[in-house]
Formats: sequence, C-alpha cells, structure tokens
Amino acid sequence: AWLHADAAGLAATLSPEAFFFDNSREALGLVERGDTATRRRLARQWREYDRSGGGLSARLSIRDLAVVPSGARQIVSYRALLEGLGAHPFRDETLVTDVLHQGKIVAHFAVRLLPEGLVRELDYSAYATENMPETETFYREKLGLGVPYEDEDWFGFWSRHAVFGLHKATREEDRFPVPRQANGHPSFWVASARKTHDYLVAQGSSFPVHPSINDRAGLDRQPGYLQVLATDSEGNLLLFTEYTGR
Repeated sequence: AWLHADAAGLAATLSPEAFFFDNSREALGLVERGDTATRRRLARQWREYDRSGGGLSARLSIRDLAVVPSGARQIVSYRALLEGLGAHPFRDETLVTDVLHQGKIVAHFAVRLLPEGLVRELDYSAYATENMPETETFYREKLGLGVPYEDEDWFGFWSRHAVFGLHKATREEDRFPVPRQANGHPSFWVASARKTHDYLVAQGSSFPVHPSINDRAGLDRQPGYLQVLATDSEGNLLLFTEYTGR
C-alpha cells in the first residue's frame, strides 16, 4: 500500500488512535496521532517522490525481520531500504518498529539511519545581511516564514528538512553581502571534519576566512563543533560541520 501511495489501504492497517512517528524525510512535525492525521501526513510525504504508473517510482526491501509477542500485542521490527528509481535517485534506510494489537498497528516508529559517507545531511543554508532587523522582518512578515530562533548575529527559520538562516556580515571584513548576488552558503553535517578537510585538500579546494563564519582557515574549532569552510570549483562557499559537543 505504501509503494502504491494507497492512503486508504494503508489506513486500513492502522487502529483509529494509532501513534505514528517517522523522521525519515522530515525534521518537524514528526508525531501524528490517529489514522486520519497519519493519512494526511503520508499524502504530503508521497508528493516528494517521483511517480510511476503504479505509484511511487521506488524499490522497497526489508531485512532483519523480527516478531516478538508481548501479551496481547506483537512487536514487529525490521530494517527498511527505500531506493528511488525515478529522475531523482535516493537511498533512505530506516529502522522500523510496529506494535500490533488485534491485527492493527497501534504504534509505528521509523527512525532514519545516518548515511555511511562523510556528509550526513544538509544542516542549514545561511545568507549574509548587514541589516539583521530589517532582513528578519522581511522574511518573517513579508514572506510569512514565522518567528525565527535567535543566536549571536543569527536568525534561523525551521523548515521540514533543514534551517534557513540569516547571519550578520560586513562588506569591509567579510567581502559580502554583495548587491545582486546570492550571498548564501550551505552547511553540511559531517561525520568527521578532519576526514572532510583531508578530502577537500586532495580535491584542490581553498580554505578562506570570513570572520562572520570562521576564525581560521582549514579546521576551525568552535565551542561544541569543528568546522571547515571551503570553496567548490566555481568559488562558492561550502561549510562542513562536525558536532563534537565540546
């Protein structure tokens, strides 16, 4: 039913008050309660996938299946691998646990496994601005992004997948923001900043210093994280961050 994007068929497997948790595709609104809310959530998720004639253009496989009786209920767990077969290929792996009672799912937990490569996911995108209050008002009121969270010289707007951020910069020190240019950079969460740095060195990347982003070229240790600011082949800024907690 899931691969066929069959909301009614999938809802038939859920109890009316089913508890649903899934962080495989979203960072916000992870918990739903009840089959109606779960159907709406799944319909929203399915819109993000490529489609085929029979539903989603993807292949689903499971392994490590285990079923454990627990009184009148059964606990079913497995590892699921979803691979995109359409124009936008992907590979999502999750650990799934379902709790069943009288043949219906009463609780569903799906937790995304982190990828094995250096880059785990997009953490945020950040755009430089010289006027934080004015820019924050534009995005909050004119574009309707809501109320941001604040940090030092930073505003962040949560989305379902990552953070859209604004940070204070000055042209004199940072050489941006530059009028009529994007003035933005992505930040990626990585498993190891040192391994990422070594890879970037081997690829011929440069390591600039922009005071609003980093304090030193190459590996830049900050309280709680280790980061690397680099450039791609066209000179665009890319930030890679390992969260160390110290």
